[in-house]
Amino acid sequence: MNQVDVTVIVAPRSLDAPLRMALAHLEHQTFPSGRFEVLVVDAIPDAHLAKTIESFAAGSPVRVRALEAQGVPPPAAFNRAVEAAQGRWLLFLDETLLAGPECVAEHVCAQERNGALCAILGPIRLHSQADDSAFVKRSWWYPALAPSAAVPVSFLDWRLFNLSLPRRAVLDAGGFDEEYGASGMWDIDLAWRLSQRGVTGLFMPTATAFAWKPVSLEQECRRHYADGCGLRRLQHKTASPELTARYGPVLSSWRKLSDAWQAPVARRLCPLLASDTRLFDVMCRGLFRHALRQGYRAASFGSGR
Repeated sequence: MNQVDVTVIVAPRSLDAPLRMALAHLEHQTFPSGRFEVLVVDAIPDAHLAKTIESFAAGSPVRVRALEAQGVPPPAAFNRAVEAAQGRWLLFLDETLLAGPECVAEHVCAQERNGALCAILGPIRLHSQADDSAFVKRSWWYPALAPSAAVPVSFLDWRLFNLSLPRRAVLDAGGFDEEYGASGMWDIDLAWRLSQRGVTGLFMPTATAFAWKPVSLEQECRRHYADGCGLRRLQHKTASPELTARYGPVLSSWRKLSDAWQAPVARRLCPLLASDTRLFDVMCRGLFRHALRQGYRAASFGSGR
């Protein structure tokens, strides 16, 4: 088997993830198909993704494999994927995203151009054929980052949505901390350790992935709750001033009171609003802060996931 340069890791979390569509987009990359592979982490109970992958891989120009991780918490499942990967670099794509035709090539180019010891973040844009009225705008679309130039990025933004990392650096750092279990922010935990080892983060505007599958408000609230559960552990492990600066205001008392009062109203009002309105964004941000704070409180009292 020829050595590949990149392993693209996709981990569907639900049966309605656009897996076949995501794999089809990875077949049509400008990067040579023989130089990368796709590893699908099969962690959904009774989903039998291996059969789907096997049937798809039979006619694919790209090597596609399934990795069984049934009943395994996310950090452990991703550690298995890192161990099984054949590529020099790992490209993590969220289950809801479709890779743009230049996505893999631009990640590789950016890694090689910057000393192959970088975390490369690509932009996430709404697919031109997607229904923008059905989308909850996720905080991980990096809206504040420069759209037309490569810029440094804090480790706090190295989420596993459209991110490439050197595989050897991940292994040398010990991989993902499996003690997080089902809590969130275990990817930021690894990002912090990598940054301490000299890995730098860079936003690459040409390594584009596209959002296709609508994300519900409830799904995003659950993700922020999980992040809140993991935030407490992350604080104790890193004692990072950057972490405090970003999340300290979210946990402040005045935010807590205003968001708690606003949350019931927002839950009733958001389904009635168009998702591209400013009021919808304001309501969503309040709900997400409230969910994160609830997760943080649950972890503080020992009831976090």
